[in-house]
Amino acid sequence: MVIKFPEGLQPFFEGLYNAVDDPSSGSIISWSWNNKSFIIWDYREFESQILSRCGLIRCNDFLGFLYELRRWGFKRARGSPHRFEFEHRDYFKKGRPDLLKRIQNKAVATSRLKFLGKDGREKELADELHHLRI
Repeated sequence: MVIKFPEGLQPFFEGLYNAVDDPSSGSIISWSWNNKSFIIWDYREFESQILSRCGLIRCNDFLGFLYELRRWGFKRARGSPHRFEFEHRDYFKKGRPDLLKRIQNKAVATSRLKFLGKDGREKELADELHHLRI
């Protein structure tokens, strides 16, 4: 199945989503049971097989990949028995590649909120809620 990604998407997200969604790499990386996070089952195989082929451009090794995850707001899934299970608030879900466009670099998102001030943040949150209801 060909996945339709939003135009202008960061290559990191497209590569990551493709890797997680690929059933042939399920023993290395896959969606979790709730389809809202992903699990890296074998980080050595992930580093040698997945990072090199899936377009995760800025990642040469597993530590670089972990840095990129943090940079884009991914966190370890709380309460997970899996060492390498990661999630992103609301924007990394199975079957919803359209949400990937909403992920922002943490530094950019923080400076944007500071720039907007209180009134701007309230409007942005209201817009966000409206968009989620649609």
